[in-house]
Parts: sequence; structure tokens; C-alpha cells
Amino acid sequence: MTCYCDSKKEFSECCEPFLKNRSKPSTTEQLMRSRYSAYVLGDGYYIVKTTVKENRFEDDVELIEEYAKSVVWLGLEVLHVEDNIVEFKAYYKD
Repeated sequence: MTCYCDSKKEFSECCEPFLKNRSKPSTTEQLMRSRYSAYVLGDGYYIVKTTVKENRFEDDVELIEEYAKSVVWLGLEVLHVEDNIVEFKAYYKD
């Protein structure tokens, strides 16, 4: 199965290892793509776990999961990657 993040890679070789806690993203692009996949799958725990500590609230897991499951995720477009900045567009239907 092709990865949800539109990388054109297999899910098992792209975001799944991060979501299953088998490895950690080594680039900001990998992190952003894995977070998008987590939204598609409704994995609020991963989203909270990968949020900067000062903005991390365990109580948000359920809210994130509820939101993620309330929309239809249509795709991800990476526009630009430079150093630690990833510019992207995430598409969804409300």
C-alpha cells in the first residue's frame, strides 16, 4: 500500500516505522509526513508525542482523534524543504 503522505513509497517503508515506534524521523520532512499520516489514521497519541514539549498536552489526544476522523484526508503536497522548515499543503474535505 502506498503511504498516506503521498511520498510514492510503501507505507511499510515510509511512515509506518515512525508511527509504530520502530524508528524516529531523521529529517523535518519525514516528521511532517509521518504527522500527516497520523492524522489520516486518527493517531492522536503520535501527534501529541511529536509536538514540541511546551505545546504538548496529553488531554489533546482524544480531541485530535475526533477531529482527524471527522474529515476526509485527500492528500499532502510538499512545496519546499530547507534546513528545518517544511512548507506544505494538506488537503481534506470537511
